[in-house]
Amino acid sequence: MRRDLKKAIHFADRAQQLAEQTGQYDHIGKALTIKSVAYLDKGMIDSANIIAEQAEAHFREHPNVLELSNLYSTRGHLERRLGRNDKAFEWYIKSVRNIEKHAKDSSVYYALPAFLNNVAISLLQQGDYDESLRYLKEALTLAQAKNSKLTVCVLLSGIGSCLEAKEDYQGALESFQQSLAIKDEIKDQVGKISLLNNIGRLYVKMGRFEAAEAHLQEALLLSDTLEYTTGRLSVLSVLANFSLQQKDYRRALDWAQKALALAQKDGNQESAMELYDLMAKAEAERGRYDKAYEYRSLYAAASDSAQVQKRQQNLDQLKMAYELEKTEQENEYLKEQRAKDRVIIGQRNTVMVVGAAALLLLILVIILIYRDLQRKQSYNQQLETTVAQRTEALQQANKDLEQANYELSTLSYIASHDIKEPIRVLSNYVGLIRKRLPEELKNGLKDYFEIIQTSSRQLYTLIEDFMRYSELARQENGEAEQIDMHLFIQNLTKTLGPGEYATGKIDYQGLDVVRVNRSMLFLVLKNLIENGLKYNKSEQPEVLVSCTRQGAHLALRVTDNGIGIPEPFQEKIFEAFKRLHSRAEYGGTGLGLAIVKLAVGKLGGEIQLESEEGKGSTFIVTCREQVNGEREH
Repeated sequence: MRRDLKKAIHFADRAQQLAEQTGQYDHIGKALTIKSVAYLDKGMIDSANIIAEQAEAHFREHPNVLELSNLYSTRGHLERRLGRNDKAFEWYIKSVRNIEKHAKDSSVYYALPAFLNNVAISLLQQGDYDESLRYLKEALTLAQAKNSKLTVCVLLSGIGSCLEAKEDYQGALESFQQSLAIKDEIKDQVGKISLLNNIGRLYVKMGRFEAAEAHLQEALLLSDTLEYTTGRLSVLSVLANFSLQQKDYRRALDWAQKALALAQKDGNQESAMELYDLMAKAEAERGRYDKAYEYRSLYAAASDSAQVQKRQQNLDQLKMAYELEKTEQENEYLKEQRAKDRVIIGQRNTVMVVGAAALLLLILVIILIYRDLQRKQSYNQQLETTVAQRTEALQQANKDLEQANYELSTLSYIASHDIKEPIRVLSNYVGLIRKRLPEELKNGLKDYFEIIQTSSRQLYTLIEDFMRYSELARQENGEAEQIDMHLFIQNLTKTLGPGEYATGKIDYQGLDVVRVNRSMLFLVLKNLIENGLKYNKSEQPEVLVSCTRQGAHLALRVTDNGIGIPEPFQEKIFEAFKRLHSRAEYGGTGLGLAIVKLAVGKLGGEIQLESEEGKGSTFIVTCREQVNGEREH
């Protein structure tokens, strides 16, 4: 595991096969955990997560205290790799509590230092250095008492990282060097790469550049030899930063280009962002401002992509949880059905035995069989009715669960509205700085200022839409009221303002008065009308709103002469953050139609789309009209 990840996976596969053949359940779970860690170290996040799920399912059937803590620790590593440090901390604490609760007086207790180290590293990443050091020193005392060299080595590295964060560089260097000596002793090549990298980075901070380069070059050579992609990416990034500090900009760009190729291959958006930032700085120092601007633009695009990727990962996680729960419900239903089938089969066998034994009383047996068949027919009819009712209930439950997941999937992405104020202050101060700069310098930095202001506006708008979506999801359906549609459309049109949509034409035809919830109707029509005017290249953008009754329901149609929506994307546009165009073409956050769908749901209705690319779109909203004294449900 510490020398060759490919071989580690190979031997873990063989161990799992042998364990399955011989029924050694502890080794099955252990092999799965080892493979998950190995794939994580190789940067294969999806594979690591799938195998961790398999291991957790295994331990539910075959409990093992030590291996279960190892699995919790692996899940923490996965969450930390995805940037969710709070979730990682929960898994790490869970691994420690599991050992302390179930193995306090057993031989398994020797493993506790490794799990304490994970908690400490999580605290370190959250900036709680003193608490992190406390956990590390507690773990180091336990590990030294057990003479566990590998664990001592890891803990010394963690202490070095804490001291480095506290700017105690000499203390950090001593801890790293002690750890490196143990790495050489136990021949831990993979771990040695990380330590050499840390020491090289530390020497850079201390101004000892020759020593820094020597350690970094050794780490790079070792990572190439072991084909350790994660280690090579980390070393190349440090070398690029080192060269930038040395003002060797050409060399910094060479290292950064090599690191960027690895980051793009592994889909590591965070590392790619840092490298684009470094390359933009290097090109700017060389006076190549066109290149610097190009890398700065790539940095902005990578930032957007990283945010979308993180949101998608959260959505995928919610979807997996939903599918798992749905599968468990279906399995329970099938078990119940099989049990009933066995009862019926047993009853039929009993009838056959009785019929054979009562051969001499043929007439009596025929009467009994006839009555028994009647009873079975009635029972089967009842069973079919019950199955139909439960199937309908299960379908309704799945539909409700799907709606709940849809609403909750977006709400977790925004912490609170408290971040809006710093964004506004940042934008204002950037404007003040721009005004106070000399004209020549102001013109040279014009593109940078515009990028900052555009990004600030986009982020502020995104937060606004998030809050609007969150409030709408929690909002009660509310009372319906009588609405004059002609006056309603006129007032709604005024809220669009004289600016961006001044050239647009909005018409209404149909019912004079309807009875629905006013605020929900306002959200639906305002977003659909704005979209019809915004995504429109016509000389005279037009939107027609019409309303008719269809029995007890209303049918609202919003038709525009805009750019239209291609058929492959028509089912996806109501999902959060689904954008068909870049922000350079059309503004927005990708939440507008998600808000529309949620509001239509609050009205107890449905929304459909008819569209053809280049020929405009028609959104059709159907909802039940409320009568006097009736509330929406």
